[in-house]
Amino acid sequence: MLNQIYGGNFIITEERIEKYTSRYAQAQDQVQTQTLGVGGVVTFAGIIRGRDSDEDGHNLLLSGIEYQCYRELAQREGDKILSDAREQFFLIDAFCVHRVGYVKVGEMAVWILTLAEHRQAAFLACEYIIETIKKQLPIWKLKKKKEKKE
Repeated sequence: MLNQIYGGNFIITEERIEKYTSRYAQAQDQVQTQTLGVGGVVTFAGIIRGRDSDEDGHNLLLSGIEYQCYRELAQREGDKILSDAREQFFLIDAFCVHRVGYVKVGEMAVWILTLAEHRQAAFLACEYIIETIKKQLPIWKLKKKKEKKE
């Protein structure tokens, strides 16, 4: 069902993610009428923070993050993660979009949507998806430091 709305269940894009979140908002009635069993909908938005730390624990001010990936492998692995989540948590459906390229502070880098009969399954699946993506997806990030003003 989400595949029909988005054209896939796992998407890697250079476009801003709001395009996908607004598309779901527009399709909510369709989702509810097609799947009367949906009792829990959970979304997660991973936002680029303006502050982070380097390998030595020193504070960094960031302007954004540059994401790179091995697209074919990332696509395959992302699809598998969502498939595993659907099976493990008995989801009605799941969707994830991940940005690549330069993502500015305050913008979304990843957005996840889970649909389940019960809220607990939707929450647990959403957490599983983000944690598994962080561990297994071949997407690399390079933190871009904010330029100091003189």
